[in-house]
Amino acid sequence: LTLLFSKKEFENWRQISKYHSDKKWLSEIEKKFDTLSFNIKKNASSLLLKLYKSRDNIESNIQSKIKENFEYAKNKNWLQDENVLWINERFALPIKVSCKNKINGIIHKLSSSSKTAFVEPIELVELNNLKNQTEFEITKEKKKILSDLTNFFYQHKHIIQSVYSVIL
Repeated sequence: LTLLFSKKEFENWRQISKYHSDKKWLSEIEKKFDTLSFNIKKNASSLLLKLYKSRDNIESNIQSKIKENFEYAKNKNWLQDENVLWINERFALPIKVSCKNKINGIIHKLSSSSKTAFVEPIELVELNNLKNQTEFEITKEKKKILSDLTNFFYQHKHIIQSVYSVIL
C-alpha cells in the first residue's frame, strides 16, 4: 500500500490533530512533506537528501561538459548552429555532417536537410546515464518513504477512521 492523499485530505490531518492528542501523527507527516507544496521534502530521509545532492552535482557536471564540448567544436568550426539542443531528453551539439565523426559520441538524429548531425558527446552519455540511475534511486527512496509512512499509520487505522468520520 502507498499513502496517497489529495491536498484536501492532507489538510484534514491538521483537523485530526485537533481531535487526537497524539501529535506524533502530524509530526510524521510534516517531517516527510512540505505542507505548502505537498511534495516529499528533499530531506525526508538522509538517503534521499544524499541522492538529491548527487543528482545536482551530476547536473552541474553535465552543464560544464556540454559547454566545454560546445566551445571546442565552435573553435574547430564543426558547429552547424550556435545552440546546444535538447534531443531525446539529452543535450546534443549541432555538428556539420562532414564533421560528425570528429566528436566521439552518439548521433541522435540528422536534420531534415541532412546538413546537421545532433551529437551527444560520449562523456555526456555516461553522465546522463548516471543521472537517470540517480533519478531512479530517488523515485525508489520516495516510494520507500511513502511505504514506511503508510505502515506507521496503518497501525492506527481504526482511530484515524473514527476521528476522520467525526470531522467530516
